[in-house]
Amino acid sequence: MSAFGHASAASKGGSRNERILHWLDSQEDPDFENDNHVRTNAEIVIRIQGTDGHADEYIHLRPPRSNLDVDFESSTGNVTIREVTTVTTAAAKGKSEEEGSYPSIGCSRLEPKKLPHLTVLLRLSRKICKLVKLEELKDTSLLLSICIMDGQRLSTENHQYGFISGRVVSALENVLRQPRPINSIQILLPASQIPWKWTAATVLVTFGRMSGRERRNMGLIYQRVMECQYQIREYDKVIPKERMLEELVEQEGVAAKNLERLDVADRRDWLGRYERIVDEEAVVKTRDQWVMEGERLKQEHNALLEVIGDFTKAAEGFEGVERGNLEA
Repeated sequence: MSAFGHASAASKGGSRNERILHWLDSQEDPDFENDNHVRTNAEIVIRIQGTDGHADEYIHLRPPRSNLDVDFESSTGNVTIREVTTVTTAAAKGKSEEEGSYPSIGCSRLEPKKLPHLTVLLRLSRKICKLVKLEELKDTSLLLSICIMDGQRLSTENHQYGFISGRVVSALENVLRQPRPINSIQILLPASQIPWKWTAATVLVTFGRMSGRERRNMGLIYQRVMECQYQIREYDKVIPKERMLEELVEQEGVAAKNLERLDVADRRDWLGRYERIVDEEAVVKTRDQWVMEGERLKQEHNALLEVIGDFTKAAEGFEGVERGNLEA
């Protein structure tokens, strides 16, 4: 486990230096600047403005009825909500029986057709919306509250695959097609194993609330901390972690005094002890340096988390669930 509770894989075979080189070679350098992060199994609540004195209406879209994912493009500042609606199995089966299979290009074998589906894209940019709140729930899920600027209409982009009689119904498109203005959108991103609130950092960079350089530094620090933890584990295999430097220095002093006092015939045993103590002392010193480096990096990481914490507030639950909203 790393310093922050995330496991890293390491090869068990070969010498220590070979294992370290193998581990370092296996670590890819992620493209922090252009990396797009897609979060699946999302839920959204769309707030529609009420009319004639009526209260605002909240429409809740969530799995399994709505298959939603959210793509944060931090390089462009755009957020894309994607809903994929697949036709029912019975309808698809009836259509496939009529059309049968088709030959793949460049291959004589027959391949079954994929199920027809409709993909609806809702693109949000900083020009039409802004992030007003970013909350962390008790299960580490993130809740985004996005305000739609006055007078801005939200439009969708449709991509349909395959052919089927009748219209494929999209819950997201139906909500956005209604004539009343949309005031805000809440997005619930489920908890994930992504380290160090990386999702929160990506969200803040996308909406211009955090610099891309800070997010990139966060990723680089994480990689460096994992290397520190790997090095410490390797040294622990050589010298037990219970062996402290002060204890070894004291033992070295005792051995040195004995080598000075004893006769030549009695020095051989103590000379071997002295050499082992000095070797262990060198290993413990190097291990302690890696430990101190890990602590220093942790402090840098905590400073970056404070930047995220200035925007992230703790919340008790998902507002969309508590309100008893309408299901689209």
